Amino acid sequence: MQVHERLKGERERLGLTQPFVAERLGVGKTTVINWEKGVSAPDALQLAVFSELGADVTYILTGTSTKARVAQMLTNIGARYREVRGKQSVREFARLLGTTPEVVAAIEAGTQRPTAEMAMKLQAAHPDKPILWLLGDNSHQLDRPLTDIEGVLVTNYRDASQEGQEAVRWLAAFYAERAHKKKQASPKAAGK
Repeated sequence: MQVHERLKGERERLGLTQPFVAERLGVGKTTVINWEKGVSAPDALQLAVFSELGADVTYILTGTSTKARVAQMLTNIGARYREVRGKQSVREFARLLGTTPEVVAAIEAGTQRPTAEMAMKLQAAHPDKPILWLLGDNSHQLDRPLTDIEGVLVTNYRDASQEGQEAVRWLAAFYAERAHKKKQASPKAAGK
């Protein structure tokens, strides 16, 4: 299934009409029809509004639901925490993280996320382990270590609600697109 088909499927799953979506996203009905035919596509801000209507934008863009991505992330985190704990007892590891053995067991089972504070304590105890790796991220190979503020931003992002995370992603996409357009418009980029 392609992006435009998933977009239409999400609208239909939510029981929304094309005119309603068009009005809420500030476009004409024909624009929504063209999105659903694959003739054109909504921008990041329009997708952000669509997510406010209940659409799973992660699913629309990737074909994998947010729920499935979160489950995979939790599985990754559990495996990484087990790896870092090694032969250390769950009780000792819980003490290091400032939590209980039950919470450590839930994290390692993939049923609970560590808090930002726990991830930061673990990163402090294991500076050789990249913070994104400890947070279950498989997609990033960084060319340099994260700065302290970047680590805090990532851990707080991971602790945010789904809606908070989506808002951050769409803001980041908006500013990245804006920076890209500004870079393309600069005299140096134009070869002047």
